[in-house]
Amino acid sequence: SASYGYLNLSVNDKVVRYFEDLKKNIIYINDSKDCKKYINEIEKNAMNENLKIIGLDIEGYKIGKNGTVSIIQVCAKDIYIFDLYKCDNSYLFAKYLKELFENKNIIKVTHDCREDCSILFNQYNINLNNIFDTQIAYNLILKKSKKELYQISYDDLLYKCLFLNNNHKIYFHKIISLDNKIYLKRPISKELI
Repeated sequence: SASYGYLNLSVNDKVVRYFEDLKKNIIYINDSKDCKKYINEIEKNAMNENLKIIGLDIEGYKIGKNGTVSIIQVCAKDIYIFDLYKCDNSYLFAKYLKELFENKNIIKVTHDCREDCSILFNQYNINLNNIFDTQIAYNLILKKSKKELYQISYDDLLYKCLFLNNNHKIYFHKIISLDNKIYLKRPISKELI
């Protein structure tokens, strides 16, 4: 089934005008028929844009070669949350997501995708194609300006580049430290999305 929801992020007054058109629906998917429908919708919408871009993030338990995928979040026209952990058919979910993730015409924007790539490849035989990793992009900027390279966190990057303060992440990191299997519990709290 598919569920719809909304999530708000507070934005600094200096930059709010840049984000006014970015309001999106959040669509939760745990049914393989809906998965296929929404993957087709994402691909169709992306291919109709001048810049064919989607955002991508994976959450779960010990993401990496031997971890467990809970949800895959795709940001396109809307935000799609594919629940691989509690879906009706993870084989079909992976098959449909593979088509999207291996599409060389669509750019997948992510942050530090090393472990995401590892789990997708090792567990689902999915090779991400056409990746734009914001952590690598930031290091290229540092390198060009001859500054010391480091692995910037997603929250720090949001603040440095977009003046977005992701304060609710403090709470999020605390919950994860208390229960590292929290993404395997249902229902998923909105703070984790």
